[in-house]
Amino acid sequence: KPAGFQVKAEKSFSFHGQVPVELISAINQRLRVMRLAKSANQLQFKTDAFGHYAAQMNHDYQKYHEEDAIVSILDVMEILGWTFKFQY
Repeated sequence: KPAGFQVKAEKSFSFHGQVPVELISAINQRLRVMRLAKSANQLQFKTDAFGHYAAQMNHDYQKYHEEDAIVSILDVMEILGWTFKFQY
């Protein structure tokens, strides 16, 4: 690649299947109260063209806040009674 050329990948989160709107609302509420870097976008889940709940994060959100968002999402889900099975 040429010197000085950079590609910034933007990532997204999504929920597939039967996801209660109350869960998405609670997650969005938690994400709204996060303190963000000036250049990071606000992560909020909305239905996409496929009917899934998706949220796009820009490069700076991914760089500075991705882990915080994951922990916040899992925390809300656990509070609302969801359980997790992690596979490595």
